[in-house]
Amino acid sequence: MSAAAAISFAAAVVVVAASCGATSNAQQEAAAAARIRAAQARAVAQQARLGPDAQEFLAKAASASSATYTVVYDQGNGESTTVFAQAPDRRIDVVGASGPGSTDRVIIHNSDTVVCHLNADRWSCLSGVESAPGGPFTPDAITQTIASLVQLSQTYDFTVNHRPLLRLDASCLAATRRTSTATAATAATDATVGEHALICIAPSGVILRVEDSGNPVQATSYRESVPSGAFRLPAKPTPAVTSTSLPG
Repeated sequence: MSAAAAISFAAAVVVVAASCGATSNAQQEAAAAARIRAAQARAVAQQARLGPDAQEFLAKAASASSATYTVVYDQGNGESTTVFAQAPDRRIDVVGASGPGSTDRVIIHNSDTVVCHLNADRWSCLSGVESAPGGPFTPDAITQTIASLVQLSQTYDFTVNHRPLLRLDASCLAATRRTSTATAATAATDATVGEHALICIAPSGVILRVEDSGNPVQATSYRESVPSGAFRLPAKPTPAVTSTSLPG
């Protein structure tokens, strides 16, 4: 995470050139993976016979894994989640989940995953973590959400509209339970979705709002950049003995 204190100019040129090439390759791989996710989401939506608007929405949401952004979500009850993304690097901060003033942080940088925890103004970090889910806003979690939504196509109607959110032209996908068909009338309401659910995304595909049977999750700020040093570790990590995950 930190460079050597002093190196010769010639060595610096070599190191910088090599790291830029590696970063470029990693970014290209992330962009390619995002295109694959988008194509898969569109294909699944087509197979479920969702309309073109819904297909495009789900593909755009799936492609956000390669976007660069910082977004803060208010999850209610004094909890918030901040996601920093600059593919392939990602950092997720969850504030308040482990108690007032606590912060749980997952940093994925240079293919390494480190989990950190702030309590009483002191950071501790674990490296070599094999399993560190970061809540509902990781690329894999979003892919699973898309797949779950598509499975509801027999009992829910999907519509797409636009609304202003955070000074952006957000696209919103609404899922409303059908009652007009025999299949829908006899099917149980999905416990997660309820009678109605809504997901809104930025033009980049990044999720801005989620409404379902639980508490709404609303983005309170969004920008298409990350602050300098966003993926720097707050403390020297110690090797993890077992896999670790964020609370909740």
